Amino acid sequence: MKKFTLNIDIKNVDVITNLVNERQSIWDKYQESYDDKLGNYTIKEPAEIDQLGDKILSLLKEHFDVLPLEFIVDVLTHLGYAPCMIYDDNGNFSYQFGGFCSTRIKDDQDFDYACCIEAGEFRDNQRDALRMFFETEE
Repeated sequence: MKKFTLNIDIKNVDVITNLVNERQSIWDKYQESYDDKLGNYTIKEPAEIDQLGDKILSLLKEHFDVLPLEFIVDVLTHLGYAPCMIYDDNGNFSYQFGGFCSTRIKDDQDFDYACCIEAGEFRDNQRDALRMFFETEE
């Protein structure tokens, strides 16, 4: 078993957090521009939303080994991804970003989720399982 070590890169956590907040602010303004009567947005979708998203993904990938795993997963959710960690009771992990699920209308409502995981998508730790996302994301 590998020795557990944790080297947290606080500087990059702050940089990425600031970028996520900047992107969220732009996204919120865009969403507020939606006009129900028109059935459309009153402003063009700002290119900065995707540009900042790409920059954030690039920073997550670049500093993957020194960022806390929970932080990485949380940032991905702010970018619109829905990471789902799967454990197979044999010491193997996989992160899935797609599948079929029911839509929850209320917080206390049950939720069904189904996905197909190929044998090669399992890893013996969560970090390596999540790393697969960054290796396959273009």
